[in-house]
Amino acid sequence: RQGEAEGIIDLMADLDLQSLAPRETATWHSHNNNRVFIINLILATPKLANKVCSCSINKTEHSLDYSAI
Repeated sequence: RQGEAEGIIDLMADLDLQSLAPRETATWHSHNNNRVFIINLILATPKLANKVCSCSINKTEHSLDYSAI
């Protein structure tokens, strides 16, 4: 929804947070795969981000609406 991200963007700027998920990582697919949602809210400080080995979709299906990262 338009305008709802402002608080998150401000928080990211205030705490120097960055997103760890690759750009345009789809975390939800409709059952017929004609719709996807892209939610990249895996945030970390630069110091912690440098310690992350990987950040990607877990290929194991868990019967959840969203993919685990």
